[in-house]
Amino acid sequence: MKKSNDIDFLLGVIGYPIEHSLSPIIHEYWMNKNNIKGNYKAFNIKPENIKATLEGMRAFNIKGLNVTVPHKRVVIKYLDTIDKDAEELGAVNTIVNKNGILKGYNTDGVGFMYGLDKFKNWNKNDPILIIGSGGAASSVLYYLIRNDVKNIRIMNRTKAHIKKLKNLYVNIIE
Repeated sequence: MKKSNDIDFLLGVIGYPIEHSLSPIIHEYWMNKNNIKGNYKAFNIKPENIKATLEGMRAFNIKGLNVTVPHKRVVIKYLDTIDKDAEELGAVNTIVNKNGILKGYNTDGVGFMYGLDKFKNWNKNDPILIIGSGGAASSVLYYLIRNDVKNIRIMNRTKAHIKKLKNLYVNIIE
């Protein structure tokens, strides 16, 4: 456990419910491993408290928040700016506070593509299977399509969700 004088900044994840999140364990591990003097917490935020939460982010100088369900879309209206990808996707999963200016990003697809690029023998003609059709899947599909990947499969418990994604991204094959 870090002492308060060992902490230079605060980061966290907001969602509702959030008790199941492993984000604090993962982020604290990497922060400790890299000697980063910060703290990462999970904040259980009810939907009606989003505006106050982002005002608190500014007031307490929280440097960054990850955003998960059900807040990825609603936070947008309380941010000062969002990047192009988050705007096109209509969802934010990362908020950065720089001198009181809150900027939203959608990093799911970027992170996925970064991971693929680490595979030395991977190429855009290889098949991709995405399990699930939620917000992260939509972001991943956006980036795959933008990078000319054509052989994409989606598996999900609910076919209606796959059809919704297929309507957004017409070149996806079930």
